[in-house]
Amino acid sequence: MNDAILSLNTSTLGNLGLATLAQTPPGGGGGGAAGVLDIPSPPPLAAPSWVAVQVLEQPWLVAGVLVAVGVIVVVWFARRDELRKGVARGGPLVLLAGLLVLLASAVQTQRERMRDAAGGLIGAVARADIPAIRAGLTEDSRLEYFGGISLPAIIDQVENNMTPGRRWAVREHAIEEIQMEVTGPDTGLVQLKVRVIPEAVQFPHRSWWKLTMQRSAEGVWRTKVLTPLEIQWEGSVR
Repeated sequence: MNDAILSLNTSTLGNLGLATLAQTPPGGGGGGAAGVLDIPSPPPLAAPSWVAVQVLEQPWLVAGVLVAVGVIVVVWFARRDELRKGVARGGPLVLLAGLLVLLASAVQTQRERMRDAAGGLIGAVARADIPAIRAGLTEDSRLEYFGGISLPAIIDQVENNMTPGRRWAVREHAIEEIQMEVTGPDTGLVQLKVRVIPEAVQFPHRSWWKLTMQRSAEGVWRTKVLTPLEIQWEGSVR
């Protein structure tokens, strides 16, 4: 979203022009070389439970340990000419590892749903895909910048400035870091660091954003509030 969302305000985008890049001294607006090459990270969101991450979202570590222990048990008994006993004791551990991976593949947590929704919105803004942007935002969504920018203004700015051939069209983008936190039954936060290379500038630009998420009655996560936290060459906007 980054330059994508930055382009929602033309006065902000002025700081991203080639002239500004040439005039910005090392340390201007961001603190030393970090202000030119990278940006500081905001305080992280609350850490999720170990079970949610290691069992349901990223099971490979636990599954790998179970497989390794299971194989060691089988090999140890096999060296004692008790292969059947080894399989009986180590085999269930390998089976459990497989079941754990299958469970994680079948179950999508709310954190993962928010991650996918936020990533989809970022991609939509980078592509200037207006229908997808509308689908990813609530009807009362706003960008908390310069007093607040409403949904119609967001759509208008993206349409006028970011479609292919316009001055802030995006050549490529990537999410470098992302954090998710469920704050209620139907609410959550996503905090992410985005790198964007605009077609006009051809130079990477980074920013941190906080997305306040809301889940609909149908179970679809959408962004209600977009809040910039750190913007390269502008520093903290919190």
